[in-house]
Amino acid sequence: MQLPYPSFTPIQSEPHALKNNLLLVLMGLCALALLGVSIYVTYLAFTEDWRIAFPAIIITGLLVVMVWGAYRSWQKGYTEIRVDKDGLHFNNTRTGKLVQTIKWSDIAHEPGPYAHDVFIQQRSKSMPRLAWKMKGRPAGRNLCTNSFLGSSLGSIYYTNRYEVMARFLLGLRHFRPDITVSPAVFSHFSIDHQAYTFDASKHWKQEVLGYAMVVVVIVIIYLVVETCHR
Repeated sequence: MQLPYPSFTPIQSEPHALKNNLLLVLMGLCALALLGVSIYVTYLAFTEDWRIAFPAIIITGLLVVMVWGAYRSWQKGYTEIRVDKDGLHFNNTRTGKLVQTIKWSDIAHEPGPYAHDVFIQQRSKSMPRLAWKMKGRPAGRNLCTNSFLGSSLGSIYYTNRYEVMARFLLGLRHFRPDITVSPAVFSHFSIDHQAYTFDASKHWKQEVLGYAMVVVVIVIIYLVVETCHR
């Protein structure tokens, strides 16, 4: 009997070399800038005024925290997402270690207080994420969110991010048919709810429309300000 939805095949994320390298360059430039400021302020503290030693310590501390965070991300974060018949797997391909696995059976079928088991969560000033509850976790700490981006510096962006997300949804359809998915997930991420494929043209149309609306709002604000100053 033919299923009313596509057959399932595994997929893994593919790194977006351009975006990842640009982010590394940007982070490197920020680190160099902080290092330069730290050296200069420290020099002034020893040669001109010892009272600016405190700002020098703060800047140096920020640099140390930044470098340590980047190192931890490089070593401990995941660089690859794989979706297969067992669930979601988050791997660090640099160290060869499995960072986390979410089995299909780990996802809870208890939407309350939400309308669906899998939905979109967007906190203030952050990108939308898929969200679902996990079994075996205490109330208040059982909500799992994922943006389907990497968590390791240098491997954050993927060329097939939305395809991996679509395959995750298809996996739910195959292995957890009891799980309900909010229709907003499909429309927001431009995923066909029947074919479980990513519609790139629709996605970019939405992106362009969103940026165009931002530009229009900025122009309107500018015109209003200019008019008030006349």
